[in-house]
Amino acid sequence: METSWPGTWLLVAFFTFAIVGVLGAFAWSSVYSRKSSMGDNQGSSGLQWLHLILFEVGVLGATGMMAAIGYVGGNVVATGGSPIVSAEAVRTQIFPPLSTDPNSVFFDMPPVIEALFIGLSLLAQLLGFASISMLKKPAASE
Repeated sequence: METSWPGTWLLVAFFTFAIVGVLGAFAWSSVYSRKSSMGDNQGSSGLQWLHLILFEVGVLGATGMMAAIGYVGGNVVATGGSPIVSAEAVRTQIFPPLSTDPNSVFFDMPPVIEALFIGLSLLAQLLGFASISMLKKPAASE
C-alpha cells in the first residue's frame, strides 16, 4: 500500500512526524533549557504553554491528516482502484466536503484541513520565538 500514490503519504506522514514533531520538540526543549541554564527564566508561562500546545496540535493534526490521506487513498489503490477513484475516496471519506461547487476551496476538505494544521504549527513557532525573546533574568533582590 505504501509503494504507490497516495499510500506513500503514510511514509511522508511518519517521517514528517519524526523530523518536525520529535526533533522539533527536542530542539525547542533544548532552547528553553539553555535559556534557563543561563538564568533567563522569567517570562510568560502562559505564552510558553500556548506555544507548546499549539505546536503539538499543529504537528499531530497535520501528520494525522497526511496519514489518513495515505491510508484511505492507498487502501483504494491496493484493492484495485485507480488513482482517480482514490482521489475521490480521499475527498469524500476523510472529511465530507462543505461545498458542492467544484470551484470552491471547500469542495476538497483534506488539503484545507492540512493547511490549517500547518498554519497552526507555524503560528506556534512564532509564539515560541516571541516567548524566547521575552525571557529575562529575575531581578536581583537587595
